[in-house]
Amino acid sequence: MAATQPRAAAAATFTFLSYNTAKMAALGGLPTLIDNLPTSPNIIFLQEPNLPPAKLHNLASWLGYSAHISPSPPDCTRSLVTLCKQDIFHLITFTDITPGYAQLVQLPNLTFLHLHAPSGSANIHERDTFFRRDIATAAAASPVPPVIVGDFNCVLHPFDTAANFGNKNCPALSELVQLHHLHDAYLLLHRRQIPAFTFRRRQGEAGSRLDRAYLPHHLQHHLQQVSHHHCISDHAGLLVVMADIGPVPPQAATATGRQYSYWKLNTSVMSEETFLPSFTTMWEGLVAARPATAVDADWWEEAAKPAFRDFCISFSKQQAHRRRQLASFLLTALQEALTGDDWPAAAAIDRKSTRLNSSHTVISYAVFCLK
Repeated sequence: MAATQPRAAAAATFTFLSYNTAKMAALGGLPTLIDNLPTSPNIIFLQEPNLPPAKLHNLASWLGYSAHISPSPPDCTRSLVTLCKQDIFHLITFTDITPGYAQLVQLPNLTFLHLHAPSGSANIHERDTFFRRDIATAAAASPVPPVIVGDFNCVLHPFDTAANFGNKNCPALSELVQLHHLHDAYLLLHRRQIPAFTFRRRQGEAGSRLDRAYLPHHLQHHLQQVSHHHCISDHAGLLVVMADIGPVPPQAATATGRQYSYWKLNTSVMSEETFLPSFTTMWEGLVAARPATAVDADWWEEAAKPAFRDFCISFSKQQAHRRRQLASFLLTALQEALTGDDWPAAAAIDRKSTRLNSSHTVISYAVFCLK
């Protein structure tokens, strides 16, 4: 188990555990794992559970938890389970974003994106699409910045794997982390204690730190402890202890906490192909979390309208970030084509740049200068 470095004590804490049970008995020895933890988790995120629903609910109840089980995709038995302490379960809203792969777990003052990414070198493209489409959309649609936690089945740093970093690296996840100003919880406290692998299938096999939690900027100073705990699974459990977090700022807050006092919707964003699916996910979660006693006018002004604004701002930032990346790539490709006097390729690249709206001006100017 990795040594922990607790920060200043807080009056109250919130603890969560992520654990890939590897389809082993008794949820990978979960009861034993919980007994050996320094504190009892408020929420437990489980990947690859291997118990029938009735038995899983019975075991959860015996441990003092209630369970939400994600449905499996039609083509496999993959599943996600979230266990919550029974005294808070009624406060939580669950949304199964991608059955078997991603859940949105919303508390009154905290939101989680619980995931189990596609695994293996054969699924590099599928994993990239999962982060670029499913997780990026859910993160942008969330009314508050989410904690992203689970088994990522990829890494972002060479020190997080013993071999084959090229196959295990995921640029789409790296883009997501940068765009939303996310912080790797383990590295915030244990930067000097690496490598610290959480997965090794067989003795002597190259290990990797696949099990992680990424915190939004406003939560990083609430982090108290992060530790790895091994049991009978080939994955270690990831335990995270947070200080009492209080109110959560909306997505419109910047990294420095600045709030915008006025905002007007740029309606062109509604023509984006992914806007409507992303907005639908956000809206359904917002409606599901609406108190039964809420007055329509008050709910719209205090919850719905701010959430709509925050979603559009976050979505627009994400689309702008992608356009800048594509513009940079096209400019580099254009320079190479023109340097090699490959004019057909240069013309094709210039035509592609017309899809980038304002970025097209930059590309076309580059064509003129390089000619």
